[in-house]
Amino acid sequence: MLKRCFLCLMLLLSLGLPVHAMSVTALGNHIYLGHNDETATSGDVKFVIINHVLHLMSKDGTKDFLSFINTDGIVGSGVDYDVRDVYTSNPTMHLWEITASSGAHGKNCGYWLVGPRPDGSYLSYVSIGNFAMLGYTKDQWHRLSSELSNGLLVITSSHGYLPPGAQYGYETKYANDFQVQIFWDDRVNWFGLRRIY
Repeated sequence: MLKRCFLCLMLLLSLGLPVHAMSVTALGNHIYLGHNDETATSGDVKFVIINHVLHLMSKDGTKDFLSFINTDGIVGSGVDYDVRDVYTSNPTMHLWEITASSGAHGKNCGYWLVGPRPDGSYLSYVSIGNFAMLGYTKDQWHRLSSELSNGLLVITSSHGYLPPGAQYGYETKYANDFQVQIFWDDRVNWFGLRRIY
Protein backbone atom coordinates (compact mmCIF):
# COMPACT_ATOMS: atom_id res chain seq x y z
CA MET A 1 0.00 0.00 0.00
CA LEU A 2 2.80 2.42 0.89
CA LYS A 3 4.52 1.64 -2.40
CA ARG A 4 1.27 2.34 -4.29
CA CYS A 5 0.84 5.73 -2.54
CA PHE A 6 4.44 6.62 -3.37
CA LEU A 7 3.91 5.68 -7.03
CA CYS A 8 0.72 7.81 -7.20
CA LEU A 9 2.56 10.77 -5.70
CA MET A 10 5.42 10.34 -8.19
CA LEU A 11 2.90 10.14 -11.05
CA LEU A 12 1.24 13.39 -9.95
CA LEU A 13 4.62 15.11 -9.71
CA SER A 14 5.70 13.82 -13.11
CA LEU A 15 2.49 15.15 -14.68
CA GLY A 16 3.21 18.56 -13.26
CA LEU A 17 -0.06 18.64 -11.34
CA PRO A 18 0.02 20.64 -8.13
CA VAL A 19 0.19 18.71 -4.91
CA HIS A 20 -1.64 20.87 -2.42
CA ALA A 21 -1.42 20.05 1.23
CA MET A 22 -2.87 23.38 2.37
CA SER A 23 -6.44 23.27 3.49
CA VAL A 24 -8.76 26.19 4.18
CA THR A 25 -10.10 25.30 7.61
CA ALA A 26 -12.50 28.18 8.28
CA LEU A 27 -13.97 31.36 6.85
CA GLY A 28 -14.84 34.20 9.21
CA ASN A 29 -17.90 36.41 9.22
CA HIS A 30 -18.29 39.15 6.65
CA ILE A 31 -17.31 42.63 7.83
CA TYR A 32 -18.74 45.41 5.66
CA LEU A 33 -17.02 48.80 5.38
CA GLY A 34 -18.21 51.61 3.16
CA HIS A 35 -17.65 55.02 4.77
CA ASN A 36 -14.62 57.10 5.60
CA ASP A 37 -13.00 56.34 8.96
CA GLU A 38 -14.86 53.03 9.37
CA THR A 39 -12.55 50.53 11.04
CA ALA A 40 -12.50 46.78 11.60
CA THR A 41 -9.83 44.96 13.62
CA SER A 42 -8.70 41.40 12.92
CA GLY A 43 -5.75 39.82 14.73
CA ASP A 44 -2.76 42.17 14.70
CA VAL A 45 -4.11 44.39 11.91
CA LYS A 46 -6.98 46.70 11.19
CA PHE A 47 -8.80 47.73 8.06
CA VAL A 48 -9.60 51.43 7.72
CA ILE A 49 -11.27 53.45 4.97
CA ILE A 50 -9.28 56.64 4.34
CA ASN A 51 -10.40 58.98 1.54
CA HIS A 52 -12.79 56.25 0.32
CA VAL A 53 -9.96 53.68 -0.10
CA LEU A 54 -9.55 50.63 2.13
CA HIS A 55 -6.18 50.33 3.90
CA LEU A 56 -4.59 47.41 5.76
CA MET A 57 -2.74 48.87 8.73
CA SER A 58 -1.01 47.79 11.91
CA LYS A 59 -3.43 47.56 14.81
CA ASP A 60 -1.94 50.71 16.39
CA GLY A 61 -2.27 52.60 13.08
CA THR A 62 1.42 53.44 12.75
CA LYS A 63 2.07 51.29 9.64
CA ASP A 64 0.07 51.41 6.43
CA PHE A 65 0.78 48.08 4.69
CA LEU A 66 -1.56 47.97 1.68
CA SER A 67 -4.25 49.99 -0.09
CA PHE A 68 -7.09 48.46 -2.08
CA ILE A 69 -8.15 50.63 -5.02
CA ASN A 70 -11.22 49.54 -6.97
CA THR A 71 -10.79 48.42 -10.58
CA ASP A 72 -13.58 50.66 -11.93
CA GLY A 73 -11.71 53.89 -11.22
CA ILE A 74 -14.43 55.17 -8.90
CA VAL A 75 -13.13 58.17 -6.98
CA GLY A 76 -14.86 59.24 -3.80
CA SER A 77 -17.73 57.43 -2.16
CA GLY A 78 -19.67 54.64 -3.78
CA VAL A 79 -17.45 51.60 -3.13
CA ASP A 80 -18.22 49.12 -0.36
CA TYR A 81 -15.69 46.62 0.95
CA ASP A 82 -16.33 43.17 2.40
CA VAL A 83 -13.49 41.76 4.53
CA ARG A 84 -13.43 38.16 5.75
CA ASP A 85 -10.88 36.11 7.70
CA VAL A 86 -9.56 32.98 5.99
CA TYR A 87 -7.75 30.37 8.11
CA THR A 88 -5.61 27.60 6.65
CA SER A 89 -3.54 24.64 7.77
CA ASN A 90 -0.48 23.08 6.10
CA PRO A 91 0.89 25.78 6.29
CA THR A 92 -1.01 27.57 9.03
CA MET A 93 -1.93 31.03 7.78
CA HIS A 94 -4.34 33.81 8.70
CA LEU A 95 -5.39 35.51 5.46
CA TRP A 96 -8.05 38.04 4.55
CA GLU A 97 -10.38 37.93 1.59
CA ILE A 98 -11.45 41.39 0.42
CA THR A 99 -14.06 42.19 -2.21
CA ALA A 100 -15.07 45.62 -3.44
CA SER A 101 -18.46 46.40 -4.97
CA SER A 102 -20.28 49.46 -6.23
CA GLY A 103 -23.85 50.49 -6.90
CA ALA A 104 -27.19 49.32 -5.59
CA HIS A 105 -26.80 45.92 -7.23
CA GLY A 106 -23.28 45.23 -5.96
CA LYS A 107 -21.20 45.23 -9.16
CA ASN A 108 -17.82 43.75 -8.30
CA CYS A 109 -14.90 46.15 -8.64
CA GLY A 110 -12.10 44.36 -6.80
CA TYR A 111 -10.91 41.13 -5.19
CA TRP A 112 -7.83 40.44 -3.06
CA LEU A 113 -6.59 37.53 -0.95
CA VAL A 114 -3.95 39.04 1.32
CA GLY A 115 -1.72 37.77 4.06
CA PRO A 116 1.53 38.24 5.93
CA ARG A 117 5.06 37.72 4.66
CA PRO A 118 7.71 36.19 6.92
CA ASP A 119 9.29 39.66 7.37
CA GLY A 120 6.11 41.10 8.92
CA SER A 121 4.89 43.00 5.87
CA TYR A 122 1.77 42.03 3.90
CA LEU A 123 1.03 41.26 0.27
CA SER A 124 -1.77 40.31 -2.06
CA TYR A 125 -1.46 36.66 -3.07
CA VAL A 126 -4.46 36.68 -5.44
CA SER A 127 -6.27 39.57 -7.12
CA ILE A 128 -8.94 40.15 -9.71
CA GLY A 129 -6.15 40.54 -12.27
CA ASN A 130 -5.31 36.86 -11.73
CA PHE A 131 -8.93 35.97 -12.50
CA ALA A 132 -8.76 38.05 -15.70
CA MET A 133 -5.84 35.91 -16.91
CA LEU A 134 -8.23 32.95 -16.73
CA GLY A 135 -11.00 34.68 -18.69
CA TYR A 136 -12.86 36.72 -16.06
CA THR A 137 -14.17 39.93 -17.68
CA LYS A 138 -13.51 42.53 -15.00
CA ASP A 139 -14.94 45.38 -17.10
CA GLN A 140 -18.41 43.78 -17.16
CA TRP A 141 -21.07 43.54 -14.44
CA HIS A 142 -20.45 40.61 -12.08
CA ARG A 143 -21.13 39.76 -8.46
CA LEU A 144 -18.50 37.64 -6.69
CA SER A 145 -19.12 35.23 -3.85
CA SER A 146 -16.93 32.64 -2.16
CA GLU A 147 -17.39 29.41 -0.28
CA LEU A 148 -15.36 26.69 1.36
CA SER A 149 -15.47 23.42 -0.61
CA ASN A 150 -13.38 20.37 0.29
CA GLY A 151 -10.74 22.51 1.96
CA LEU A 152 -10.43 24.89 -0.99
CA LEU A 153 -11.65 28.45 -1.41
CA VAL A 154 -14.02 28.59 -4.40
CA ILE A 155 -14.90 31.94 -5.98
CA THR A 156 -18.04 32.20 -8.11
CA SER A 157 -19.01 35.06 -10.39
CA SER A 158 -22.61 35.63 -11.43
CA HIS A 159 -24.48 38.21 -13.47
CA GLY A 160 -28.07 39.37 -13.25
CA TYR A 161 -30.63 39.34 -16.05
CA LEU A 162 -34.36 39.81 -16.52
CA PRO A 163 -35.98 36.64 -17.92
CA PRO A 164 -38.43 36.94 -20.82
CA GLY A 165 -41.57 38.76 -19.75
CA ALA A 166 -40.01 40.24 -16.61
CA GLN A 167 -40.19 44.01 -16.16
CA TYR A 168 -39.06 44.80 -12.63
CA GLY A 169 -35.79 44.55 -10.72
CA TYR A 170 -37.23 42.18 -8.13
CA GLU A 171 -37.69 39.66 -10.97
CA THR A 172 -33.95 39.58 -11.65
CA LYS A 173 -32.41 36.13 -11.96
CA TYR A 174 -28.71 35.31 -11.59
CA ALA A 175 -26.55 32.97 -13.66
CA ASN A 176 -23.06 31.82 -12.77
CA ASP A 177 -20.52 32.72 -15.44
CA PHE A 178 -17.10 32.03 -13.91
CA GLN A 179 -15.82 29.85 -11.10
CA VAL A 180 -12.29 29.29 -9.84
CA GLN A 181 -10.61 27.31 -7.03
CA ILE A 182 -7.79 28.87 -5.06
CA PHE A 183 -5.27 26.30 -3.85
CA TRP A 184 -1.74 26.16 -2.47
CA ASP A 185 0.85 25.00 -5.02
CA ASP A 186 3.66 23.24 -3.14
CA ARG A 187 5.95 23.37 -6.17
CA VAL A 188 6.27 27.15 -5.98
CA ASN A 189 5.09 27.86 -2.40
CA TRP A 190 2.40 30.17 -3.70
CA PHE A 191 -1.30 30.15 -4.40
CA GLY A 192 -2.56 28.70 -7.66
CA LEU A 193 -5.86 29.05 -9.47
CA ARG A 194 -7.88 26.43 -11.30
CA ARG A 195 -10.80 27.52 -13.43
CA ILE A 196 -13.83 25.28 -13.00
CA TYR A 197 -15.96 27.09 -15.62
